Amino acid sequence: MFTIWEAHPPLLVLFVLMAALLMPAIFHFRPQLCGAAALTVLFIALFVSLNFVRLTLEGRVLSYAVGGWPAPWGIEVLIEPLSTFMLAVISFIALITIFYSTSALEWEVPEAGIGWYYTTFLLLVASMKGMVITNDLFNMYVFIEVVGISACALVLAKGGREATEAAFKYLLLATVGSGFVLMGIALLYMVTGNLNIAFVAREFKQVYPQYPHLVWTVLSFFLVGFGIKAALFPLHVWLPDAHSSAPTPSSAILSGLVVT
Repeated sequence: MFTIWEAHPPLLVLFVLMAALLMPAIFHFRPQLCGAAALTVLFIALFVSLNFVRLTLEGRVLSYAVGGWPAPWGIEVLIEPLSTFMLAVISFIALITIFYSTSALEWEVPEAGIGWYYTTFLLLVASMKGMVITNDLFNMYVFIEVVGISACALVLAKGGREATEAAFKYLLLATVGSGFVLMGIALLYMVTGNLNIAFVAREFKQVYPQYPHLVWTVLSFFLVGFGIKAALFPLHVWLPDAHSSAPTPSSAILSGLVVT
């Protein structure tokens, strides 16, 4: 039953993403089933992720070329020990967060927005899964952006002035961080000629003696960009407001997964 997932690993991301798009429709016709549907999706995602963990423990590494274009020309999806571990962690924490929050959402999120809340939550999970399995820097950047926008929406879900202000501050600083990350990727592409992480690593040793200052600039951009998104001191000014103003499930997923 896992053959199709092993042959096409991106289907895991697509599966969660399609489920996210269906959540508002499910809530419209059967609102009482929306939480159960999200739990089912995350349980299946955890089951598939644990199967990937089993494969890597057996010594297997799965590489998938999106669209049939091999690396470095195309986007490569790589299932290896680190990515499978992160897949399992993301699925497990998201599952228990939704499990304990289904009854609390009706008290913290306006009724009309509950379906969209599940959509945003599953979109966040799908983006984090895509981020950890891609082996392409720009593709990873795209998923990081979707994670940031989804996280801002989860902070805003509670409504009110405080939540709006916290979400705006989060979005503003996350955009600054994204700019640093994108500039770092652009400079790295300029000196290595690749976006595939494996090929970048191969070229990195050769270009460092020629462009030592540029390489350190790239690393500095990454440090600032990811430092803002991970709320590392002193780049954490958005975090207190976001946690205090967000619904409880949003705060749990922010601290448990997003900044981590």
